[in-house]
Amino acid sequence: MRFESLQMLRGIAAVWVVAFHMQCNLDPHAAALPFSGSDLMRKGYLGVDLFFVISGFVIAWTALYKPGPHDPPTQFLLKRLIRVAPPYWVATLVFAVLCDPISIGLGPIIRSLLFLPGAPDTAPNYGNPVLLIGWSLNYEIYFYIAFAAILYFGRNLAFQVSYFTVTLILLPAILAGGVSTNPEHLYKGISNKYVLLATNPIILEFIFGMMLARLYRSLPGSLGRLYVWLTLLASIAIFATALMLDEPHMSIVFRGLPCAILVAGLLVAERYGLLPVSPQLSYLGEISYSIYLTHLFVLLLVKAIYETSPGQHYAQIAQYLITVAAVFALARIFYKYVESPILQFGKRLGNRRRGHSKPAAESALSRVK
Repeated sequence: MRFESLQMLRGIAAVWVVAFHMQCNLDPHAAALPFSGSDLMRKGYLGVDLFFVISGFVIAWTALYKPGPHDPPTQFLLKRLIRVAPPYWVATLVFAVLCDPISIGLGPIIRSLLFLPGAPDTAPNYGNPVLLIGWSLNYEIYFYIAFAAILYFGRNLAFQVSYFTVTLILLPAILAGGVSTNPEHLYKGISNKYVLLATNPIILEFIFGMMLARLYRSLPGSLGRLYVWLTLLASIAIFATALMLDEPHMSIVFRGLPCAILVAGLLVAERYGLLPVSPQLSYLGEISYSIYLTHLFVLLLVKAIYETSPGQHYAQIAQYLITVAAVFALARIFYKYVESPILQFGKRLGNRRRGHSKPAAESALSRVK
């Protein structure tokens, strides 16, 4: 089952992250261009929050709630790792080569490739990886591993609640003397960087997505068009209101929760046929991971070629437009020659594993007969 609403939102989120990094890297004097200093660009970091909520929904849906059989934990984890890790490894290694791997050092490169935090400071990054956006993927991989481990104990909701209660509430309360909902808060009583990552409240955004998957399964077969419209408009209004608030850079209440509400509204609208599918946005979602992985290459190159100064309005506009075009072009190339072949390999591997398991099951059945 393919959720086009999530696909389109994933594409929008990727572009939003690009806009945020453009504003940070290409136009340090944001007032020089009115639109570059607007909330739509300045708060593009919300794209990461949307990614986390969407990821939590997709993981829970595919592993727990979708109709039909579900993959065993090991196969579930393998599929997710193949989907995320190899493209990131390629992007990281290329970035390291371009930035001089000797000066970076072997240790940081290995940590980045293994999705490990670098230092017990500066939450929620905990030491930036070689490719800076990789800090968010550290949480993705951690969540995949934790979720697969939970599945080994069963698909009961109680196991999921117990695990995240321990990691997000009990551990901070015991080790740091309190619990925070601010992802940028650094638990002073916790010195281990892996424990810090596992206890960071930003993981609640994945859990929001998991909750949405469970609720989505319980939706009625039909719903009045008025109720669907009200749900969609309310979700957009809540998200827009949170967007206009001058709240912390990261916040579960003012950032993560509104993102989850927006995702919920779009899912309901799609479920009951209210949301039209845009082929352009759908394709944007298809290459969103490639956009996310490669856009920093373009930003650094564009800035190295020509750095604008305040007052150069036309030069800045041209720089923004050229950057966007180059980001899309590089993402399409990366998707075609790196990400897509890896995805196809993952699918063939999954089919091969199913092909091996099916004859074994049939053989066992014949012995029983």
